[in-house]
Amino acid sequence: MRAILKNPTRDAIIAAMEANWCANRRAWGAVPGICVRDDATFFWFATGVANTWLNCVMRAQLTEANAEAGIATACAYFARRDTPHSWIIGPTTTPADLSQRLTEQGYTPAHPARWMALTLPDPLIIPTAPAGVTILPVTDAATYAQWEQVIIADTAGDDAFSARIRQVQFATSQQEGRQHFVALLGNAPVAISTVLLAAGVAGIYGVVTLPQAQRQGIGAAITQAALAHAQQAGYHLAVLQTSRMGLSVYQRLGFALFHDFPIFDAPAIPSDHAPHP
Repeated sequence: MRAILKNPTRDAIIAAMEANWCANRRAWGAVPGICVRDDATFFWFATGVANTWLNCVMRAQLTEANAEAGIATACAYFARRDTPHSWIIGPTTTPADLSQRLTEQGYTPAHPARWMALTLPDPLIIPTAPAGVTILPVTDAATYAQWEQVIIADTAGDDAFSARIRQVQFATSQQEGRQHFVALLGNAPVAISTVLLAAGVAGIYGVVTLPQAQRQGIGAAITQAALAHAQQAGYHLAVLQTSRMGLSVYQRLGFALFHDFPIFDAPAIPSDHAPHP
């Protein structure tokens, strides 16, 4: 775990966003069937599920001389697993023209990953839950079971994507630096959030509010709980990746849009490709 960032530069924040994000995905390697490569050349993960969000090159440190060979290596790897994949361009990506090289190899721009940042205030954050809502840290079997209920409800379905997300959430729940929270509406678990303290910043992940509890301020409150945990641990900066739906919620909490990570989707795998056994 890196030292907590204090008064970082913009470049340092962007690098910490990438490193915290990688730390989150690195834990996926605990799930049977998920392969994580993490070395001086690549950081990627492959889940075996046909979805670009679940198979991705997150860091590549190639040279001008070996960039084309490196791209071919990644393409061949995911092709052997018979899965599509995406490629993220981050602050440690090299060479500088890798985006252009990916495009020349048939990759297409996808919607970027939009990251927000919040400098945690000096006054202690006190989550303000709506009436009838209790927010609890996940610290024992009982609160874990309540947190798990929200995951199961949110990923309902028998499709491979939903099943893999459930596996990832459960297998990584005990990762060092990770803390979950669950919100109860009455006695029913209806929302969750997670904070991952890594790379010197607090990464907010997995904020979910079930449909029956949305638009009541519960999502904001459970995000505040994660922020308060980070603040109490001595962290100064929180970061998160936002969707269009979550943007306004996080802006009201003080987050500001900070950096877009470009994402490229790989060309389709040929239909006559035979998967690697």
